[in-house]
Amino acid sequence: MLKLNSGIHKKTSTQLLRTFLFFIIIAIGVNTSFASNSLSTTDKTSKRKKTKMATMYFANKNYGEAAPVLYDLLLLDRKNADLNNMLGVCYFNLESEKEKSTEYLEKAIRYTKSKNNIPLAYYYNLGKSYHINYQFSKAIRTYNNLLNLVPRGDVEYITEIEREIEICRNAIQLTENPVNITVENLGNSINTEYAEHSPGVTADETTMVFTSRRNGTGSKVDKDGQFFEDIYISQQVNGVWSEPKGISILNTKDHDASISISADGQEIYVYKAGYYNNNESNGGDIYVSKLNGENWTRPQKLHSDINSPSKESHISISSDGRTIYFSSDRPGGYGKMDIYSVKKLPNGKWGPAQNLGPNINTIYDDEAPFIHHDGINLYFSSKGHKTMGGFDVFKSTFENGRWTKPVNVGFPINSTKEDIYYTPTPDGKRAYMASYRKGSYGRADIFRIQTPDADNTGLFVLKGKLINTKGEPVGNARIKLSLDNKTIGLYRPNTASGKFLFIIDAGKQYNLEIRAEGYRPMSTVMNVPAEYANKENHSVITLLPLALHREDEEDYPADMDLIDYEASKISLEKEAITPEIDNKLEDPELKDPLKVVPPIEEPVEEKKIKETKPEVIIKKDIPVIVPVAKTPNAQVKLEKQNIDSIPSLEPLFFTIELNTSDTSILAKLKEIPGIEEVKNPENNLSYIQGRFENYKDAVKAKELFEKKGLKKVKIRMIQHNTIIKELEKEANYYTIQILALQIPMDPEMFNYLDNVKIFQSSDGFSRYTYKKFRSFTAANQELNRLIRIGYWDSFIRTVINGELIYPEMKFSTSTAYTIQLMSLKEVRPVSYFKNLKGVNVYRDSENIYRYTYKIFPTKSEAQLALGEVLKKSYWDAYVRKAYWGEEVLFANYNTRKSNKYTIQIMALNHPKSLNYFNNLPADRLNMNKGKDGLSRYTFEAFEDKKDEKTFLNIAFKKGYYDAFTRTIKWYNKN
Repeated sequence: MLKLNSGIHKKTSTQLLRTFLFFIIIAIGVNTSFASNSLSTTDKTSKRKKTKMATMYFANKNYGEAAPVLYDLLLLDRKNADLNNMLGVCYFNLESEKEKSTEYLEKAIRYTKSKNNIPLAYYYNLGKSYHINYQFSKAIRTYNNLLNLVPRGDVEYITEIEREIEICRNAIQLTENPVNITVENLGNSINTEYAEHSPGVTADETTMVFTSRRNGTGSKVDKDGQFFEDIYISQQVNGVWSEPKGISILNTKDHDASISISADGQEIYVYKAGYYNNNESNGGDIYVSKLNGENWTRPQKLHSDINSPSKESHISISSDGRTIYFSSDRPGGYGKMDIYSVKKLPNGKWGPAQNLGPNINTIYDDEAPFIHHDGINLYFSSKGHKTMGGFDVFKSTFENGRWTKPVNVGFPINSTKEDIYYTPTPDGKRAYMASYRKGSYGRADIFRIQTPDADNTGLFVLKGKLINTKGEPVGNARIKLSLDNKTIGLYRPNTASGKFLFIIDAGKQYNLEIRAEGYRPMSTVMNVPAEYANKENHSVITLLPLALHREDEEDYPADMDLIDYEASKISLEKEAITPEIDNKLEDPELKDPLKVVPPIEEPVEEKKIKETKPEVIIKKDIPVIVPVAKTPNAQVKLEKQNIDSIPSLEPLFFTIELNTSDTSILAKLKEIPGIEEVKNPENNLSYIQGRFENYKDAVKAKELFEKKGLKKVKIRMIQHNTIIKELEKEANYYTIQILALQIPMDPEMFNYLDNVKIFQSSDGFSRYTYKKFRSFTAANQELNRLIRIGYWDSFIRTVINGELIYPEMKFSTSTAYTIQLMSLKEVRPVSYFKNLKGVNVYRDSENIYRYTYKIFPTKSEAQLALGEVLKKSYWDAYVRKAYWGEEVLFANYNTRKSNKYTIQIMALNHPKSLNYFNNLPADRLNMNKGKDGLSRYTFEAFEDKKDEKTFLNIAFKKGYYDAFTRTIKWYNKN
């Protein structure tokens, strides 16, 4: 079986025999001691039973059960040296009690009657207690005293003591030079009073598997007092690990231990020793389970190049899937457990196992290898090398065809006890490990380590999902990744969700090929700039069917060339704050910007622009995209013909220009409230009325003037109290902004994109736009294509009179879309979605709570926002049409026929989200759409009219003073 404790107390064969004989001596000695006491026969019998029980627990290393029994026995015989020694050993093996151990072990030596016959094990145990409690100098003195007592012929014992002294000296050096890290217990949602170990974490840190000895499958208790091992899985959402769940198909009544999970989370590796059924090889073997859709397959034993008649206890797979590292105690090694590797041959088969050699393996246990995602840094735990006690974590790098001398990763990552199963993240800034130290809940716990000073690993994580044109996941696909015409990785996305993940080096250009049955093959070139090391990209890739359906033709025009995917772009790292896009996509019905001047919304006032720091403007205005770039020159010279200037950020408004050619109404114009005289482009005076930020407001004003009989009323744009001249059609068009930079670069750096134009703004930013479009529909169609090939933050802007309008346009539409995040049977507060603002929840007729993100007027806007949602790890999110009442909570009032009454708290013309009633529980609210168009909100439902007062008082106290009681039947009728 794989247990963290199984390696804690492993000694040499001589010491094991000495310890076993010592147990027998203790049992005899303790019984003799009690026999001499003047106790009744009944008391003597009871004490003998306790002594036998304590000795059995102690021999089985069930220290938690042994300690209280030994303590009771000591109350009757405080100066019994054997009992003090046993209790001291129990305490230094219990993390919460280890500081007590020294007191009892010192008493064991003090209370030994014959000072010349003090058992050597007493000194050894006292030295271990000093060592574990970080009293290294005392430990060294105790071990030196022990060396003077050990017979010179007992070479093995002398060697062991000298090794303990060396370990204490290592500990002094390491603790005097601590590394800058933070160690954090993952908390009681993951850890328990029992042992948890072997954490395996996916590259994106969304999934963790681990082994626990809590009460699980079969509830069978091992002789050490802990339950048999089971495998658990937990998901990280918003930085919080969910309540772990056992994986039933992996857990049996025997010991079952997870030892690793693949970087993409598609495979779990399992250790089985056959302890209970005795049907495995002598030591234990490694199995693999694969994620088939949403279910794990039954574990299958790995091939004979890895498994042998000996023990194979841990495994790690390189991120490209071509090298396996595992630990084994098979013959031919350098000591006990050694680390081996197996490489995949060109024919796809696995080669023979190779020992990593004496630079890695020692005469002691070398265990738990983890090959970092970079493929060259190996982390493992060892009782050899320069350990400070028990298993310590070490790191070795593969350089010039060999492994470097391992380096201790330092204190406080390592402690005086067992530190094992170290699993760092791709960027090296965090790691997960099992350890038995201060802060543990009981036995070994799982900890997360923050390593801010870690070197840049130079890796880039690409994760995402494959979908079809209907937004459905594409299963049974294959992704092939090549570098310099050499295949470096073959990946198969999840068959149910289409999710994939792989890790590559930044600063290189890759060829990506995706194939799936029934879909067009997709090829793309992906350049990952070197500066995007330690970053992560989230992509949703749409595969086109072999034959496009009619309903897909608008979004996927026939002339779209898939080779455009070679312009794939890379997003910023996941830790960065993604700025919200402050534009809204225009009305698709707007065909020509020259016929109807597009509206403008100014989100930033002139005064605020002057006072705002540059970084604030960046967050507000700049969509964050890093282009696939050619190698830039040291100095970028911009061609003047590609640069337009935005002369000012002065606010632009719409206004109503009134006809001044009719002299008969000039006098009347001056009497109209709000009339102004301003200069027109011909430097003459014009009469205007109103300044409107929104074009639709200007249209309404124009219609009012026309109803009053005024002719030739025009909507114009005004800036600086001057009407802007309307230029030729070529100066007015739609365009797509793809990038904004403070440091300009050559437009030619955008591979495969022609007609890239730069607008140089007075705020210091260069804004890069793509193409000119005469209709919004054409621009929107091209925007969809750009988003699919990686320009996630592109958006449509308008150029009027040759100027890129700074305030974005805002349109509304009757068509509504939303992003569904998840659906649950049990309601959760909206605050659960900490990193999303605008989450709504409603309950359908089947009492399922559906959580959605915002309401979008167009599908394109929703798809654009979907990219941001996926970046926040809501992987099951998807775009769909928003049904009536999507923003609010509603339910079928007939779900409980016994309920007759409810409390109405409000009636509104326009439905509100459930979040509007934030001081009432979501699962007790309902909404009913009446025939009169009103949305009526009710609180609670009850059968007895006697409950009316109670619920009304609750509503009144919450501020709903117009609340009253109504029958549920009324809502069903009205």
